[in-house]
Amino acid sequence: MNGASNGVKLGVLRLPLIAGKNPPGNLGQMIEAMRTRKYLSINNGRALRSCVLTSDLPSVFLSLLAQPGVYNLKHLPDPSFSDFEQSIQNVYKDARSIGNIPIWIANILALVGGVIPGFPFNKNRLAKMTEDFTISDEKARKILSWNGSWDPRKIPL
Repeated sequence: MNGASNGVKLGVLRLPLIAGKNPPGNLGQMIEAMRTRKYLSINNGRALRSCVLTSDLPSVFLSLLAQPGVYNLKHLPDPSFSDFEQSIQNVYKDARSIGNIPIWIANILALVGGVIPGFPFNKNRLAKMTEDFTISDEKARKILSWNGSWDPRKIPL
């Protein structure tokens, strides 16, 4: 059963990391960790993350009604963890990373976290912080005229 078989226009927006005031999920956790000085940057924050701003989502809804389908949205260019760290520090003056560790040390800490219950860092967390996660929004840009762009060093939080 789908929308077309029932005469319903169906539009789905697939969203990556969501940024805005009081962001949920991983970005919210990153802000909290930086504000409580429990955050370490890994590998100089090189990993990239596709991201979209909550404030830009309403602009795409009318286009989605006219052109139903499944679309990925994101802003260009993809920001790095370092961009997020800088933006968080710009907005929250008490937020800081307590340092930067190379990837090889992070790998050792992640192994330790895999055997010590309650340790706040493990292979899962390491992967989230060091592997790129980017998506393509080419279809949305072409069909919906989506035009999300920004300066990733000034992410509004």
